[in-house]
Amino acid sequence: MLPGDDNDIDFELEEHIGSQVLDEQEHEEQQTTTDTCTQNTLDAASVLVAGFGNGNNNDRVSAARSNRPCPSFVRRNHHDDSDDEVDEEEDEQEEDEEQEELPLKDQLAQQLCKDGLDLPSEERQFISECEEGGASGKCIKNKECLLLRCLDAIRACGGPISRLAKNKVPNAHHPSQESPLDYELFDVCGGNKDSSKHKILNDVFTLCGMKWDCRSGRNKGEALAPTSFNKMMQQLSYVFQSKGIQCEYNKDFNDKGEFHGVIRK
Repeated sequence: MLPGDDNDIDFELEEHIGSQVLDEQEHEEQQTTTDTCTQNTLDAASVLVAGFGNGNNNDRVSAARSNRPCPSFVRRNHHDDSDDEVDEEEDEQEEDEEQEELPLKDQLAQQLCKDGLDLPSEERQFISECEEGGASGKCIKNKECLLLRCLDAIRACGGPISRLAKNKVPNAHHPSQESPLDYELFDVCGGNKDSSKHKILNDVFTLCGMKWDCRSGRNKGEALAPTSFNKMMQQLSYVFQSKGIQCEYNKDFNDKGEFHGVIRK
């Protein structure tokens, strides 16, 4: 191999030169790291020194802290049983005050609706499930039928009182004290008795006596017998009383058989 040839390579020399280059690079990196650490240490020391002696730096630190966002405030749901007890006592006190403002009859009626009679549970269940007498389905259906016949007669031939069987208004006299929507007849004639209410109801019963007839049996289409009519009007009175009307057929209108002549038309 001739000097100057491209293949004339001194490998030992190349390795020596390469190792020198690597040593120089490692030395430079170590020097850079040392300088950086030294600079950081000096910067930290200058900050500490300035902090003890320079008020402006404190102002900057305070300003920086003031610009930091405050952490979100989490409200703790603290449940105190004593608060519930206080609320319950206040509610009971308010109920007691409302009860004291009501008349005694209303207080007793509300207590009966709420608590009932002081009877064993078996007897209470027997009463609620009773299917005989006035609570039977047949009796209730018969009363509803009588009411419908009465309202039809008022609408057809009632003249000035026909409106009482057409319009519906809140019934302020209803025993439930909830003023349900019902025919105006019960709102006008409900409550305490007076001469005007007596006149209206008297004519209502008279109208039924003139227009009602038998609807079944061998006497279908004929006038009602006095005994049958009186029984029907008494049942109709029970319906009226359940809606707040205090007048009763037997006591206030037919105590001495006043309707006998009307029935024998």
